[in-house]
Amino acid sequence: RASTQPMPVHHTITGSVGAAPIQNIGAYGVEVGEAVLAVEAWDRLAGAVVRLDRQACAFGYRDSVFKRQPERWIVLAVELELGSAHGPQQAPLHLGYAGIGEELAAMGKQAAPSAGDVAQAVIALRRRKLPDPAIIGNAGSFFKNPIVPAALAQSLQDLHPRLPVFPGDAAGTRKLSAAWLIDACGWKGAREGDAGVSAEHALVLVNHGQASGAQLLALARRIAASVQERFAVALEPEPRIIGDHWQMR
Repeated sequence: RASTQPMPVHHTITGSVGAAPIQNIGAYGVEVGEAVLAVEAWDRLAGAVVRLDRQACAFGYRDSVFKRQPERWIVLAVELELGSAHGPQQAPLHLGYAGIGEELAAMGKQAAPSAGDVAQAVIALRRRKLPDPAIIGNAGSFFKNPIVPAALAQSLQDLHPRLPVFPGDAAGTRKLSAAWLIDACGWKGAREGDAGVSAEHALVLVNHGQASGAQLLALARRIAASVQERFAVALEPEPRIIGDHWQMR
């Protein structure tokens, strides 16, 4: 703790260290791939343990070579490159992203917050806004934030000034808030049998008890269809879907 700068925005993300680079988990504008120095994995094709550096991992938005080739790779270890807590190379803390600044202000830490302060703000924010999977079944954020051409993002923001828009991964692209799009279509808090959308966060699908995977997937498809119809924006699921394929029916 004394010698390294952690990635405070990733607190409370459910999962394991090995799964983190597969999904390239992220929150509040920071992805774990930014800190991955290398991943040690079993290569089924070569029948050997290999070490892939950051470039070889081919990280993208909630994506990696491990996710694109799940039949090939088994992640064994992750090597993270964390900046010094006392040196000049600390990672940016993205204080203005998605309510973190407001949470720090409420804590009285907005002037010069430490990584620990940001971590506490993130924990409080996520516990308040996201349903606890120990209480109600969910897989966290179900949809990725869609990446669209900058011209489309601008036209949508002209029509809907409150739509959050962020820089995209590539030149000429922008990232839209999937939660805002879903909420604008009236899905927040909706329920179809035991399959539903969280009342706290429109990006989270929840299982109120006995919903099947097929029922949750059907609900997800209806949500995506409504966003496509209203905004001409395609949503893609964030979790891997086992035993089915994501497609609009």
